Amino acid sequence: SSKLKDLEHQLLSFRHINIKDSFVFDYYINEVENQTKLGFRFVFQSYSNTLLDRDVDAIMETIIDNAIRIDGVTIPGRG
Repeated sequence: SSKLKDLEHQLLSFRHINIKDSFVFDYYINEVENQTKLGFRFVFQSYSNTLLDRDVDAIMETIIDNAIRIDGVTIPGRG
């Protein structure tokens, strides 16, 4: 679907100085519930300092906020 392509494009094209790589690691279609589930992995690395949980959390918060703005996209544990 176009929403799925929008989500994948948005997440895989998201750029941040501390994101070294991102990719889809899981793809599941549940035809009974009409759901598609994607798993994304983000690899973080800083060349200037040690990344703390709060640094990664802030980046992930931005990624999640952008993703759930797409109509029909939900993230377990989030709105």
